[in-house]
Amino acid sequence: MLTTNNLSGYTRRHEHSASYPGRDRAARLAVYAQHLEGQPTWAIEEARRRFGKGGWKCNWNGRGVPSPQNINAECAFITLEIETEIARISAILDAELVNNETTEDERREAVARWEQLKADMGRSNVIAQRTDEEIAAERFEMSRANDRFRAREAARRAAQQKEHADA
Repeated sequence: MLTTNNLSGYTRRHEHSASYPGRDRAARLAVYAQHLEGQPTWAIEEARRRFGKGGWKCNWNGRGVPSPQNINAECAFITLEIETEIARISAILDAELVNNETTEDERREAVARWEQLKADMGRSNVIAQRTDEEIAAERFEMSRANDRFRAREAARRAAQQKEHADA
């Protein structure tokens, strides 16, 4: 189970202690714990490893400390295959039972439904996994958009400063 103690080591490795005094750090840990409450600890640890060494799949820009939402999204990517397999197993376990007293036509119908179910399972995926190229392209576009936004903000601030200097 995820606790503030579990997250304490994570944030200690990923933040500069001078940036987060004790009270702020405790509040930040509480926010992380609340957002990640439903995630398995092993998935959070794997997300931490990916953020530290590269290879994450979520939309984090690689700067600073990942937000709780970034960690949550990365955990979703990590647990995707397992959740997909659980859904497939559940579909199998929920399959219609055929008793021995059914007619041959009823059995054929049940087998046809089973074949359709298997075909559907092969095509299903909870989240369409993106390729590294798609992720890299998206990160590049996000970076360009952020750069344009920063440039507009700098121009706006410069214009405001000029107005104040002229006044």
